[in-house]
Amino acid sequence: MESVADTKLGWPDFLAEMNGTSSSGKMNWPNFYVVGPPKTGSTSLYWHLKRHPEVFLPSFKELRMFQPEHPDSLSPARYRNLYAEAKDYKAIGEVTPYYLVDPAVPGRVREVSPAAKIVILLRDPVERAYAHYLTVKEVNVATGHKEPS
Repeated sequence: MESVADTKLGWPDFLAEMNGTSSSGKMNWPNFYVVGPPKTGSTSLYWHLKRHPEVFLPSFKELRMFQPEHPDSLSPARYRNLYAEAKDYKAIGEVTPYYLVDPAVPGRVREVSPAAKIVILLRDPVERAYAHYLTVKEVNVATGHKEPS
């Protein structure tokens, strides 16, 4: 999978490439974004929304398009392709929880889609932290990592 890190694009270059001419035509920018810390229900919400006939979501979440500096961010071409079929939907979305902690993201979203809504998922902080701890513990057991003494 080609990432922005591979192409060495910063936000201005990335945006210029996204807005450039393309065989797929005008970019179908999302009109809503779902963000929030880990273990707040973003995966569950993603799958519920994905089943709705008037909602378009790409085939996976955590795209990081508005974080082109991140090594897991998608290339402009890949991001554009994910939304190529979205034009006939009332709601076009992206679910990337990590946008919540990046102060550059809200301005970047506004730059490309000023009317977009940002849905922030929150959870009781103690319950969320405990759920995150259990997930990390489960991953450590599965991968053979030992917890510090």
